[in-house]
Amino acid sequence: MSYLRHGLMVKTAQKYHGRYSAEIAYRMGKNRHLSVLLPSLLGIFPIIPNIYDSLAYRDRLFVIVESQDIISEINKTLFGLGRDEECIYPITVNDCINELPEGDCYILYDLNQDSRIKLIDSLGALKDSVVISVGRLERINSTQTNKAFTSIHANEILNELYDITLSDGEPQCMIFNMDSILDIRDISLAPMSEKELLLKELYDVCNSYEKDKKKTGSALDNNDKLIMYQKAQEELELQIRFLKMVAASAGVNSYELEDCLDKIHKIKADYSIKFESIHSEDEMEILETEFQTVIADLCVQVTKGLMTLDRRDEYETSLIDSLTNKVWNMLTKHSQMYLISALMTFDSLDKMPDKDTIDFSGVCLQVTKVLDEEMSLRLFVDYKSYLSNQNIVDWPKAMKQKNQNGNFVVLPEHKFTIGSIEKVIGYDVAHSRVSDRKSFNSMKKYAKERIYESGKSSAEIERSLISIAVCAEKTRNDYRNPSAHRNTMPYISAKECIEYLIDQTQMLKEIMKDMRY
Repeated sequence: MSYLRHGLMVKTAQKYHGRYSAEIAYRMGKNRHLSVLLPSLLGIFPIIPNIYDSLAYRDRLFVIVESQDIISEINKTLFGLGRDEECIYPITVNDCINELPEGDCYILYDLNQDSRIKLIDSLGALKDSVVISVGRLERINSTQTNKAFTSIHANEILNELYDITLSDGEPQCMIFNMDSILDIRDISLAPMSEKELLLKELYDVCNSYEKDKKKTGSALDNNDKLIMYQKAQEELELQIRFLKMVAASAGVNSYELEDCLDKIHKIKADYSIKFESIHSEDEMEILETEFQTVIADLCVQVTKGLMTLDRRDEYETSLIDSLTNKVWNMLTKHSQMYLISALMTFDSLDKMPDKDTIDFSGVCLQVTKVLDEEMSLRLFVDYKSYLSNQNIVDWPKAMKQKNQNGNFVVLPEHKFTIGSIEKVIGYDVAHSRVSDRKSFNSMKKYAKERIYESGKSSAEIERSLISIAVCAEKTRNDYRNPSAHRNTMPYISAKECIEYLIDQTQMLKEIMKDMRY
């Protein structure tokens, strides 16, 4: 087993690779081609049995290597682990080119570029198989030549990635989704459309890391505050129009409508003061969450007068059919009412002849509020209780903040938002990688002990936590934020929001079905 040098110690390379097996398995579910780059100081053998363990179908895994000597080493190691009877078959590049074996997953085991190029045609034609190129990410000297990068200056980018893999006292694994090529290092072989996307992803990884190091707390100037303030006014005006249309379609009496609008005008005045004092993007996220809650509650207030027991039972039955009785009963009463009100509002607006011009943002704000409320309960409220016996200095970054004296204190509950979910989990959704290993491991331990039913494996818990982070970011970026900003939310977006979380993709059910409560 390989050990890290230069103070970057993990117990074994196998333990290191085990951390990333769930992430690789998650990506395998969405992409047929992956490129996995590991720091050069780490051994790469343990990735093989870890990937095999992650295969849902547990069929044949072919490991394509450079020479017969490597095959002998792999077979010897498998035998030592007592795994020589499993369907893991090492094969040389030349044998593979002469007669490609039929398998469900192929690992290109640290092949040189010439070998990878030779395999592109044969492996690229396999539409139903997974192909994962695994290699060491090493620093490239300026004197080295690499024909794949001469025209796009990617050597510099890979050197930046190399530095990132060994940053923060813990090595990082780089995983990229590929389409027509086999390895991120073969980027020049890709068609122009994919080349641009891959280069952008490479730059984004580097830039994101630099921003993370320098980030937070930079004050916004007066012009930024003015823009935010004006945006807030526009948002509230949109909500007023939305409530008027809901009321008109549902037959709410004028007294109830005017009562809601009076409250909105008061909120508008309050928000004007709040926006003037905004200093950071984090504060903007908190204000958006407050706004989401206020509007969701107002929408419920508009519709609740029409919610007879018969109609409520009708929508509740429909939601139980989609979410299952178990998940429905796990939701708070607030969440249940948000969903019932959202579906009723959506159906009311859907019947209007000019629905294509109507703002459906209130529907999305109610549905997304459910995810906010349920995950805040489990990933913050209960989590901070679980952490209460530990020194707050050791708590995950997303759970604490510094007070005026510079001491850590518990993050106020209202500051934990949908945007906080990927941070408290420690997973960077935009780049599909664990961004805070300490937070990720802490959340895994808590999730195993408190959130999920017994019998769920460590790999399954990792996949579930990643799914929560992915769901939260998609919900925030695709549905909640657009509902609270700029233009009106069209019918099709509200329909997609309901389908994603409730009806078809059913992500709310997927992320909660294995939870204990």
